[in-house]
Amino acid sequence: MPDGMLGGQSIYQFVSLPVIGAVGGIIAGMVGSGGGVLVVPLLVYLSGVGWESATGISAAQYFFGAISGVVPHWRRRNVHLRVGTAMMVAGVVSAQLGALLSAAMPEWTLSLLYLLLAVVAATSLLFPTREERAGAVAVEMPDANWLFVGSMGTLVGLVDGILGVGGGFMLVPLMVYVLQMATRQAIGTSLFVIAGTMASAVTGKLMQGQVPLLSSALVTLGAVAGAQLGARLSGRLRPSVLRRMLSVMIYMVCLRILLDVLT
Repeated sequence: MPDGMLGGQSIYQFVSLPVIGAVGGIIAGMVGSGGGVLVVPLLVYLSGVGWESATGISAAQYFFGAISGVVPHWRRRNVHLRVGTAMMVAGVVSAQLGALLSAAMPEWTLSLLYLLLAVVAATSLLFPTREERAGAVAVEMPDANWLFVGSMGTLVGLVDGILGVGGGFMLVPLMVYVLQMATRQAIGTSLFVIAGTMASAVTGKLMQGQVPLLSSALVTLGAVAGAQLGARLSGRLRPSVLRRMLSVMIYMVCLRILLDVLT
């Protein structure tokens, strides 16, 4: 649907788009990811936006939502600056490539790629982390393999550019299970990385004409407010609960997309 219309279904969009953004922002602030994973299909199925435009809108709202959400986590010292910066630098470059690839991909390819990555991420979140296996004993993050950290950032930036969903739905599981980072620190660091990679992804998608400005602004308004609320809620819930919530939500969206692909 084109931006700027003031009747019929566009009135529904003026109401629904900020709500969709708020849902994505709350989830992103709570678990450091998952907002875009839900926002893209919600835009497609509830607001009638095409997959390509939905990825552009999601990229824009995720950028501003990540900036809004990372501030409370930064204040609580839940951002690993060295790891986050290394991932961000690598991801900024690959996000541009992802935006170019997205413009050339048919919509069914985007939906299937999204589905594959989301299922892997959702499944990984169900396993106990190193800090949970250690019980009450404090667990320090081991020394990072910086080549692997850079590779993670490159992959996430590529996904950001192609799908506009915020690669945090892959980042949090990778940080928790591979880098053995504490869950809350992984959430804050994920938002820090995504703020940088999404800035690059949005720039690329703007150049490709994939970002409807009015729709993006409406979704972003809801996302910024929602991210603040989500970040506050994050500090009140157990890490295992946060991860399972994200996993269940991703599975629900995957089921809806799978049904759509098969029918």
